[in-house]
Amino acid sequence: MAQRRHGRAKRWGIGLGIAIVLYTVIGFFVLPAIIKSQMLKRLPALTHRHVAIQEVKLNPYALSFTLRGFSVTETNGDEFVSLGELYVNFESISLLKRGFVFKEISVKKPSANIVRLLDGTFNFANLLTNAAPAGASPKASQQLPLVMIDELKVEDGQFAFTDLNRKTPCQNHFGPINVRFTNFTTRPKAGSPYSILVSTDDGNTFAWSGDISIAPLHSAGTFKLAGLQIKRYAAYIEDAVPIQILGGRVDLQTDYHFEIGGEAINLSVSNTVL
Repeated sequence: MAQRRHGRAKRWGIGLGIAIVLYTVIGFFVLPAIIKSQMLKRLPALTHRHVAIQEVKLNPYALSFTLRGFSVTETNGDEFVSLGELYVNFESISLLKRGFVFKEISVKKPSANIVRLLDGTFNFANLLTNAAPAGASPKASQQLPLVMIDELKVEDGQFAFTDLNRKTPCQNHFGPINVRFTNFTTRPKAGSPYSILVSTDDGNTFAWSGDISIAPLHSAGTFKLAGLQIKRYAAYIEDAVPIQILGGRVDLQTDYHFEIGGEAINLSVSNTVL
């Protein structure tokens, strides 16, 4: 009898060892290769652009996903969007929470290049052909899925906007862009602290900090603007108002409260300093 139990335990041990080896090999090597090949196969048709990926990694024990060197380029070779790294750390506790729980989601060095073309359309217009049919619309009563993220951050982002639909084409560049949310959640009436800092190549800074909730959409905090060079955006102002702007800068700080309730949108500002 004892020998039989020993043989059964040995077989269980061998089976468990094989399962662990298969789980490790599939998680670390097989799945990343499949994910990368499927992304390279499907995304060009969806985006109408060339797609490149440097590396896809999975850690089946930490339940993490890493994507590095992702880029989407226009047919003429110009960059459309790219990111240095996307890291997602999933929490197994999600199975108990009936939602999606993440320890961390971080994006490093994302960039986007948006262009308004000569005909007034944008360079991303062909992506809209992949949108849902006109008759399809989400149900008003449909609730957002439960999502909880301990830390959500964007580091060293870059954004460029070029407007060719003007007498004098202009280009603006924003970066680095840094965003950080802590304890982000879609749980109704639960707030998430956040901070956003955007800089431009000529020394402007835009900063937001405060608290935000998704259901209902509500945010309150402080907005700061420092060193805004008015001349840089003069072309748009001069199109609307028959004046010529020679120079000047704006510094601004204000507290704000924004809320959407039903069909009403409420926005209030206070403690504004110029």
